[in-house]
Amino acid sequence: MKSSEEEKREEWIERFESYIRYERNFSDYTIAYYLADVNEYIEGIVASGRIQFVPSSNDRSLIRNFVSAQMDKGLKASSVQRKISSLKSFYRYLYKEQLILSNPSRTIKAPKAEKVLPAFLSSQEIEEILHDPRLNRKTFESKRDRLILEVLYQTGIRRAEVADLTLNRVDQQRKQLKVLGKGNKERIVPYGEGLYTRIEEYLSLRKEKTCNSDKFFVTLEGKAMSLEEIYAIVHHSLSKVPGLVRRGPHVLRHSFATELLNNGADLPAVKELLGHSSLSTTVKYTHTSFEQLKKIYNAHPRARQTTAMEVRFQPVNVTVSEVLEGFIQKKLERLSRFDDKILHAEVVLKEGSNPEKDKVVSIRLARPGYDFFAEKDAKSYEEATDLCIDALKKQIEKNKEEHRK
Repeated sequence: MKSSEEEKREEWIERFESYIRYERNFSDYTIAYYLADVNEYIEGIVASGRIQFVPSSNDRSLIRNFVSAQMDKGLKASSVQRKISSLKSFYRYLYKEQLILSNPSRTIKAPKAEKVLPAFLSSQEIEEILHDPRLNRKTFESKRDRLILEVLYQTGIRRAEVADLTLNRVDQQRKQLKVLGKGNKERIVPYGEGLYTRIEEYLSLRKEKTCNSDKFFVTLEGKAMSLEEIYAIVHHSLSKVPGLVRRGPHVLRHSFATELLNNGADLPAVKELLGHSSLSTTVKYTHTSFEQLKKIYNAHPRARQTTAMEVRFQPVNVTVSEVLEGFIQKKLERLSRFDDKILHAEVVLKEGSNPEKDKVVSIRLARPGYDFFAEKDAKSYEEATDLCIDALKKQIEKNKEEHRK
C-alpha cells in the first residue's frame, strides 16, 4: 500500500504533466524525457536516505547534488542541460501553483556544451545510400523504409515529426506536409515531384494492409511506427557511410539544411522550413566546411570564368573565424553578380550596445563614382550579414532604376 507521501508525489507529477502538456504545449517526446528526469531526481533523493521528499524553496543544494551526480556519471553536457531544464520546469510549476514560496532552481546554471559541427551527408553519399538494393525492392517494408529516408532528407523534418505524421497531414494535391512541431506549432513544408511519386507508391501498398492507426508510417502489422523503429531504419542505412560520426535521423535534417544553404537559400527561409523558434539555432548549419563548399562551387563553369571579389575584413575587438569569413565572402560574391562595377568590399564587425542585438556588421561596396553602404545589428553576425546584403541589393537595384531614367 502506498504511503500518503508517495500518493502526494504521484499527484504532483500528474499535475506537472498536465501543465507541460496543455499549458506549455510540449510534445509527447519531450514530456516523456521531462517526467523521467523529474522521477529520477526524486527517486535519487529518496534513495539517499530521506524517508520522504517534500519540495521546498530550500532545495537548491539537492538540485546541485543531482547535477553533480549526473556529470560524475560522464553524461554529455547537452544531456545534463536537458535534465536541468526538466527540473527548472518542475520547480517553476510548483512556484506557479504556490506550492513553494520561491523557485530554488532559478539560479542553477547548466554546464556549457561543446560546440560540435553538425554531421551531414553530401548529395553523392545520399544517392549511394538510396541505391541500396534493400531499399529498392517492391515490398511494403522496402518502399516504406526508403520513403522515411527521403522524407527526412527532402523536407528536413524531425524524427518525432515523421512519427506523428497522419494521413490527413500529407497533402498530395498541394505537395506539402502539415507538420506539428515543437510546442504544437504547425508549419507547412513543401516537397517535389520525386517525393510525390514515392508517396503514391507507398500509399498504394499501405491501402492493402489492415491498419488500426491513422499515422502515415505504419509497421507490417498496421500499427503506428515508434521513434525507436524509425531511428533503427535510418541508423542501419547510414552505418554504411565510412567516417560518419553520427548515424541518426538528425544527420538527414542537417544534410537538408546544408544543401539549402550551399545553394544560396537565406537563413530566415531555412529557419521557417526547419521550424526553429530562433535564428541563432539555424546559424549552426552555416558552420560546415567552407573549403568544401568552395570546391563544389568552383566546379561550376561560371565560377572558373570570374575572379572572386576582394573582401577586406576589419574586426573591431572581436575574433572572426574562417567559417564566418567564408560565409560573408560567399554572400558578397552572390551580390556582385548584380553589379559588375564593384571593385572590393570592406566589412567591419564589432559588438554593439544593444543587449538584444549585440552583433554589428557594416559593409561598404567600393565602386567608381558611388559606394554602397549598409550597417545592421542582430543576434548573430550571420543574421546581421544577411540584413546588410538585403539592404545593399535594394540600393543596387535602386541605382540601376535611376540610371535607366
